[in-house]
Amino acid sequence: MGVDISQRKIGGLFAYWILKFHPLSVDFEQDGKNLDYTIPAEELSSAAWINQYFAAYILYTHISEWYQQQGEAPLSIDARSSSSFHKALLYAFKYRNISIDAMMLVSESIIRETFMRPNVQVR
Repeated sequence: MGVDISQRKIGGLFAYWILKFHPLSVDFEQDGKNLDYTIPAEELSSAAWINQYFAAYILYTHISEWYQQQGEAPLSIDARSSSSFHKALLYAFKYRNISIDAMMLVSESIIRETFMRPNVQVR
């Protein structure tokens, strides 16, 4: 008897494991020299958040694909990167310990709402 996981939650599971193991890193060394002082602050900041950005990208991409399979409009790329929800999600990914259950709930919540989808009228 296998475990039946909703296809909609798989993106949340991928995001969870990315945040747990931090598989991505950026090395700012060259020939044994630390290059942090020569790199612009914006790039250093982005590098420090690389796993959180990647986890959000995986989550959004998987959910967007699910929307398309259902014949609905996918998530708007422009809207998601500038939304307050996205900023709060990245903050939570960086500074909060999110459980696997909570991550699947985030995934389900995004799917059930009209979260950043074009051509969806809110009543």
